[in-house]
Amino acid sequence: MMDDLFLQAADQCEENPFELILILSKQKGQAIATVYNRQKSALISMDAGQLLQSKFLEHLDMVPTALKNIILEKLEGQDIASNIVEALKGKRILIHYDKNEAFVFVEVTKQGKKIIDINTFLDNFEF
Repeated sequence: MMDDLFLQAADQCEENPFELILILSKQKGQAIATVYNRQKSALISMDAGQLLQSKFLEHLDMVPTALKNIILEKLEGQDIASNIVEALKGKRILIHYDKNEAFVFVEVTKQGKKIIDINTFLDNFEF
């Protein structure tokens, strides 16, 4: 999905996707993803919480019904978008490609910046 976001932004704005930066942050109770170019100009902003929630449900439609029902039961009606907003509390996540065309995730807090594994961020979700 990250590749899709970067490619969509690059296509729409005629930019090189490998020179873009996506910043995921909490703004007015929403998880907002903003894509910036090298000149630090915002190209696209979107509600990342809703986007991730819809992608999750889209993927869930592909699993067998029995497994889907178990997953939905475990979620107990939780709002995925709200969980993402809560996980961003007090931090931002910067995402960009490295020189090997792999994603780098950087957590930014008041204490500074540190490169994280995306699974570290995802572990903050309380599903």
